[in-house]
Amino acid sequence: MSLILPAVLIILFFIFAFMLKVWRKYVTVKITHWLLMIYTVILIIAMAVTPFISTDFPARAEGNKDSWLDLYKDLHFGAFDRVNPEYIVQREVFDYDQPTIRISSNREEDGTHIYVERKDTNDGKIEGFVYNTGFNINGYQFTDILEPIHLELNYDTLEMNHPAIQDVTIAITEKEFPITQFNGQKRTNVTTMGPDNQAIYLRIPANVEISNKHINMTYVEK
Repeated sequence: MSLILPAVLIILFFIFAFMLKVWRKYVTVKITHWLLMIYTVILIIAMAVTPFISTDFPARAEGNKDSWLDLYKDLHFGAFDRVNPEYIVQREVFDYDQPTIRISSNREEDGTHIYVERKDTNDGKIEGFVYNTGFNINGYQFTDILEPIHLELNYDTLEMNHPAIQDVTIAITEKEFPITQFNGQKRTNVTTMGPDNQAIYLRIPANVEISNKHINMTYVEK
């Protein structure tokens, strides 16, 4: 259906052009009429061309607009198993037998929310989860194009590696542009952006102590 409509519009355009050529022989057209007709033709062409533009477009962002608040609340109380699995962008399990561990970041000032759960047992494993509630622009999801924080264990140091600053160019084409000129629907040029909220949840053995204190961490309440 999306291909039939443009074809019909193109045919109508040629019919209109032919009729206009014949019409000019009998009627003197004012400049304002010419402008109106040219504008109409541009709208018709826009309607015909838009369906051929790539449709590989992100899906609409769904869910609670305060999902990041719910995420922080669940992690704060240790309910990591209740968090939406779609928010997990990395999960790691590190074998660990040292008495202490240091947590570091490649950023001097790291405002990432870090939650630490101390296990009831000494199982020799550190579990790390990286969460992201999503990044959207005008309601469209663009989370996949952004690199998340990466966790890496280097001997007795758990490193939080933030990606470098990314330059992202995004162009959004709306098929409804010509139609909204006539159907009375309101359009807005305001761009809204949803936050790119990330959080880290760590589960450490009961006998392992965190040696550094310069990174803000929250110990979960269970």
